[in-house]
Amino acid sequence: MSKIQFHNISKAYDHQLVIKDFNLDITEKEFVIFVGPSGCGKSTLLRMIAGLEEITDGELMIEDRVVNHLSPAERDIAMVFQNYALYPHMTVRDNIGYSLKIKGFPKEEIAKTVYKVATILGLEPYLDCKPEQLSGGQKQRVAMGRAMVRNPKVFLMDEPLSNLDAKLRGQMRVEIATLYQELDATFIYVTHDQTEAMTLGTRIVVLKDGVIQQIDTPYNLFHLPCNMFVASFIGSPPMNFIPVNISGTRGQTLLLFDRASIDFSDYFFHFKGHQRAVLGIRANDILLTDPTSAENIFIGKIEAYEMLGDDSLVYVGVEQLTEPLVVKVSSKDIYDVGQVVGIAFKLYKIHLFDVETEENLYSTKP
Repeated sequence: MSKIQFHNISKAYDHQLVIKDFNLDITEKEFVIFVGPSGCGKSTLLRMIAGLEEITDGELMIEDRVVNHLSPAERDIAMVFQNYALYPHMTVRDNIGYSLKIKGFPKEEIAKTVYKVATILGLEPYLDCKPEQLSGGQKQRVAMGRAMVRNPKVFLMDEPLSNLDAKLRGQMRVEIATLYQELDATFIYVTHDQTEAMTLGTRIVVLKDGVIQQIDTPYNLFHLPCNMFVASFIGSPPMNFIPVNISGTRGQTLLLFDRASIDFSDYFFHFKGHQRAVLGIRANDILLTDPTSAENIFIGKIEAYEMLGDDSLVYVGVEQLTEPLVVKVSSKDIYDVGQVVGIAFKLYKIHLFDVETEENLYSTKP
């Protein structure tokens, strides 16, 4: 097992910072995921851990040893790439065992180790096949097997499932999660896919422009996002955002829309005076009601309807808002485009964000 520590890590290309003062402690046998949009620096971080990218400033430590200037071979780390990087002229058996062969391990030991790993990954029937004879999922298993035979302290995975179709990605997520439970190692995983992040990670690091936005559990990232970026990036569909004015009068807090207001005295801390804010609410925390209901905050007209399986997304245009509200409903509930509906909120599920900093001012408990 191994712990990894980032101390004020920065990375610059041509004097342009892409990682800015990055600090993080990864404990032994954690499954940490770096997630964020393209260009946020997550793959650069992984490559710096592997020794494939120089660190501009700061210290990277593995097991209390500074490794900034150690070669990849000296770090006891295995990396699984997005494009598999298999040797096309070698069989599965030879691909998996190649690192042991070049280190001079006895043939018998290599054969035994390769077969053990192949059994774990369900690759026994394909040991004599070449990569061109394998499916994408099988190739990715071979790539993982090649990393496993080295028995590394740390596994690095750089978007390993991005080349697979949706069904295979789901299967491979389960296999990676099982592998993590079986191996005595630390996993660090990079993805832009929030589903992978939320289902695999014990902790998730959300990045934007080389800066950490939030480090937390999947549960907290979804229910207690620290700012609007995290709230919009984590969760599908993204959180709905609505500009509001807060008015604190006589011990109660009112959120004022154009021709609509809500009393939040039972749910929110009280604000003194007046201030602008952004209200955030997730699609599954909005209710579509009868237009005459007294609980309605808005009245709107359905602009689009998307069936996703068990759930559907309903896009509701509201006169007071510039963007339609996205509402998640059961697919058993059928709505027609053009239909007029009432809109109510689960008040205990609302978030408030600062207009300037976009930080979460206060969010109700999950």
